[in-house]
Amino acid sequence: MTDYKMLFDTLYDRLCLYATHYVSSIDIAEDVVMEVMTKAYELEQQGGQITNTESYFFQAVKNNCLNYLHKKNTVQINHDIPDMVYDNEADREELARESRLWTAVESLPQKCRLVFLMSKRDGMKYQEIAEELGLSVKTVEAQIGKAYKVLRGKATEIYVFFFFL
Repeated sequence: MTDYKMLFDTLYDRLCLYATHYVSSIDIAEDVVMEVMTKAYELEQQGGQITNTESYFFQAVKNNCLNYLHKKNTVQINHDIPDMVYDNEADREELARESRLWTAVESLPQKCRLVFLMSKRDGMKYQEIAEELGLSVKTVEAQIGKAYKVLRGKATEIYVFFFFL
């Protein structure tokens, strides 16, 4: 029987990060991962067996993300996202850095995080963000500055890595 506590501790962040490459939302990614883990647990409780857990979970997360996108009629699926199997230490380190980055971004205050992600993830100009959120451009600039300050304080490694995304 699989130790789901250990499995959760070792795979959860990686699976969530992988799912965000498909659904572009951390909240939705977490929902997808939890659904996959719950289904796997239920499968095992009913006598089923998962032989290669890591591959199974990454494939199940990918499938559930694609199902979510099809249900939401967002057919802009990036098929260039590789299947995530981490065979070497460099891949694991990169995943850990990216995971710390998203954790740091998620720790930003809600308004600051929203403005920051609209700018950096979505590529929106400050004026566009200001219009969409009903803010002044100066407020948007201040929120972006605040985000950078918080992220710099978290870890220089995360700050530098973000610019390579």
